[in-house]
Amino acid sequence: MFLLDDISKTFNSRFSLDDSEEKFESAIFTFHAYDISLPEEAELSYLFSKINIEDKIEIQLNLGEAAPIIFQSSKNTTLDFINEIKNKQRFYTKDEKITMQLCLIKKGVHISIYSIEAFIKFLNSLSLEQLLINFSDALSERKNLIFECFDLKEPFNTETIYFVKHKTFNTIPMQNSINRDEILNKSRTNCSFTFSQPIILTPDDFYSAVDSSSNKELHEILDKILSVLLITFLFDITSLKNNTIIYKLNGYKSLVGELDIIKPLNSFVEYYDIYKWIYYGGNVSDKFGLSRNIISLHLSAQSDFEINKSTYLSIISSYKVYEKQNVKQYIELRNRISDQIIGYNEKANKIIENFSSGFQKSGLAFISLFTTIILVRVLTTQNFSDIFTYDATLIALTFLIGSLIYFFISLWEVNAQLKRFKNSYLKMKNRNLDLLTSEDVQRILDNDAEHDDDVSFIKAKRNAYSILWLLFLLIFLFMVLLLHWKFHIHYPNKNSVF
Repeated sequence: MFLLDDISKTFNSRFSLDDSEEKFESAIFTFHAYDISLPEEAELSYLFSKINIEDKIEIQLNLGEAAPIIFQSSKNTTLDFINEIKNKQRFYTKDEKITMQLCLIKKGVHISIYSIEAFIKFLNSLSLEQLLINFSDALSERKNLIFECFDLKEPFNTETIYFVKHKTFNTIPMQNSINRDEILNKSRTNCSFTFSQPIILTPDDFYSAVDSSSNKELHEILDKILSVLLITFLFDITSLKNNTIIYKLNGYKSLVGELDIIKPLNSFVEYYDIYKWIYYGGNVSDKFGLSRNIISLHLSAQSDFEINKSTYLSIISSYKVYEKQNVKQYIELRNRISDQIIGYNEKANKIIENFSSGFQKSGLAFISLFTTIILVRVLTTQNFSDIFTYDATLIALTFLIGSLIYFFISLWEVNAQLKRFKNSYLKMKNRNLDLLTSEDVQRILDNDAEHDDDVSFIKAKRNAYSILWLLFLLIFLFMVLLLHWKFHIHYPNKNSVF
């Protein structure tokens, strides 16, 4: 332990370690000796410099029966500490017991581990429930959880948790590809885990593909946490109290029970393969149902949660059979969606046909009106001029106003049909989402490309016919008023709309 050697060297004495406690947020070490020399300020400063700069140091030094000397790095200087030791040394009798308690308050983004042995001892003293809480709290404030260890023999890491040697973390490439929110949402949707407080941990946080023989105890703790998380992320209902996990698995067989987990599962690798297969791609709901069916067949009624390698292979094989059985249904469903798209194309054409039909009817009505007015005038007066008398003009204006009202009604109707067309398409998509994944539906529908084309077609035709309709009405209005004005010029004493 580096602290023991450096303290002994600094105080020119042989300190022995009495007790040590290393937690996530603090570390306390208690030493004793029977002799002490006054340290040099440079040596004491060098000792403190080895401790992470962001961490706070508190020392309580007892020289025999004298009152304790208290040093706090946030309040005192090394020179103050040396002078205090010098004053108390006058009352110290040789061979009296000297005790020193060194407390380190960890404040850094990286968590300092001054004694990996003491830290492992602390982790082993915690229940599974407390382990989950401690790691979840530490990881909630960081993207990666980095333990910077002073006496680690061999570094190792998982996806998000790194145990590295002191001041070497910059040399290690760190990546975190876990989509934590997505994984946790899938778990909450398909599993029920009752716990004393919310946790943000996933199995990926604790799975290490490389086993380090020099860190066997630490690996065993992480693998034990991984084992519990895998059960909670795969089984229907689980709850944890201290080291006891209570579970319910609904498959071909329904299994209910509880088990004390005091060591990692021997088959956690097989469970992890199943977890990765379920949570990373494909229809999660179908995969959960199939996996639980197969797992339930491989577990006994009084299960210790252990499964064999064939479990994962059985799940994969069963899923392939399941896919083949559903290929025909999938093709039929895809063809049905394609037929629905064709139907929507026909609906789009019909909406515009109805609108254009209204325009044609309006135009035909005006042509018939003008033809009738002209023929009646010619037949009664044998004259091709002064056709639009006061009465004829009123009739024509009434037709124009009626046609304008008819235009607005037709425009409202085509807009209402367009809105209904969009809603109908959206409902069709949502209905198919119950049977296919959203990605598959979007791929079949070509990301709504044809629907967007239909909507654009309706809007373009609606706008074009609206412009033509209004121009048609304006032209007729202009002609009616122009011809009536000529009539008014010829017969100024007769009634006129002017």
